[in-house]
Amino acid sequence: MPKKPGSRPAARDEKLSYLSRVFGLLQFLAERHDGGTRIPEICERMGVHRVTAHRLLRTLIALGYAEQAPDLSYRLGFEAWFLGFKATRQFVPNSIAAAMRRISEASEESVFLMRRAGNEGICIGEHQGTYPVRSTVMRVGVRRSLGIGGTGVAILAGLPPEEAERLILQNASDYARYAITADNVRKFVAEARDQGYAYSHGIVVAESRTLAVPLPLSQDGAAMMSMSIVTLESRLSGPRRATLVKLLQIEASSLCATRT
Repeated sequence: MPKKPGSRPAARDEKLSYLSRVFGLLQFLAERHDGGTRIPEICERMGVHRVTAHRLLRTLIALGYAEQAPDLSYRLGFEAWFLGFKATRQFVPNSIAAAMRRISEASEESVFLMRRAGNEGICIGEHQGTYPVRSTVMRVGVRRSLGIGGTGVAILAGLPPEEAERLILQNASDYARYAITADNVRKFVAEARDQGYAYSHGIVVAESRTLAVPLPLSQDGAAMMSMSIVTLESRLSGPRRATLVKLLQIEASSLCATRT
């Protein structure tokens, strides 16, 4: 029997649509990994029927990328961890990890690495300091729209102005959740460009403070990452703020010099 014209493109589009949903579910599981997620949440987030959600989950579970916990919630599986582990060296090279360690050891503070992903920033690396109070603002896996917090502001400050403005407009609706506006973010970015670092004063958590510098390590010199110290306001009194900023700037300059 001859095949109907256009049947192959239609079948290909259907496969691509299914793959897109599988990867969309994988990303949602990553966002909700700590507490897990359930079928109703998956249906609401992805706009699919329960039958479709179960089929997508069966695919991921069969491949080892998802698993069901004893409380019947769903989380990432071992294969997802292995994938991330193998990618770590690519996205957090030894040179950057060593720089973060040096900053942390010299300051006793926790140091974080954020990477741009479209209009968002994702925390992809950290080195915990010896100071006993840990950051609740930032940890590996945290994902925020660029402009929310000092780490994202630093990335925007390291981009060409027209690109930064495009991202600010794209993220404007997200800023309202943190009681800031696009104009506020423009001001934060301008200040970061002027002073050579970004400073965030409790936008996400009231008592936290962030100092961040862009890492313009891409071939065109644009900032794809930022390195930051997240600490308490009481830890930045006197000359200490300037000292911490200097630590960040020295390591950032050294990293950029080795890439040129």
